Amino acid sequence: MSRVNLLFLLLVGLFAGPFGIQAQSFLESSPVGTSMDGALIVYGSNNIGTNRIPYDRISGSPFWKNEYIQATVIDINNQVMGKAPVKLNLYTNEVYFLTPNGQERVINAGKARKIIFYKGDNEKEILAVFENNLPIVTENNPNAENPSFVQVLNNGDLQLLKHIKMMLVTADSLFGTMKRYYFSDQVLYYINNKTSL
Repeated sequence: MSRVNLLFLLLVGLFAGPFGIQAQSFLESSPVGTSMDGALIVYGSNNIGTNRIPYDRISGSPFWKNEYIQATVIDINNQVMGKAPVKLNLYTNEVYFLTPNGQERVINAGKARKIIFYKGDNEKEILAVFENNLPIVTENNPNAENPSFVQVLNNGDLQLLKHIKMMLVTADSLFGTMKRYYFSDQVLYYINNKTSL
């Protein structure tokens, strides 16, 4: 083998190697179930790599409520992030909101600690409160996603929490020619004692 060919192979190896490593690293760090572009990414289940499933091919809804509801979003430092129409995706644990000009946006993962939904535009009537990453949920359910929102059903030192875990279920059609996808929920309840014993 001539020196020119050997040098050429060495240069190709040096340049191609880092790109291959970076591409593999990117695929492994992609978030499971992201829906920013209107499709879910589902890993495994008889496919290599990723399988992108558009929402219109999935029966049911991953959202707590399908419509946008006026809400206040509080960050992990207990500061108000803002007030806007909000939807909570219970499959991906993403918080969607509408900007003043009507654009749909998603809050960065892990930034929202609490969401207070209101009945209509009246901020004095609370429809529901959701909190994120409560220790009682992650301690009792090691398979809980991070972030994982739970609905707080009452105020006080003893709180009843409702954890709605949304799952994407696949099933074969009658003759096995195509897959059907639908959302199914699993509801778990926790009692959160906020007082220290």
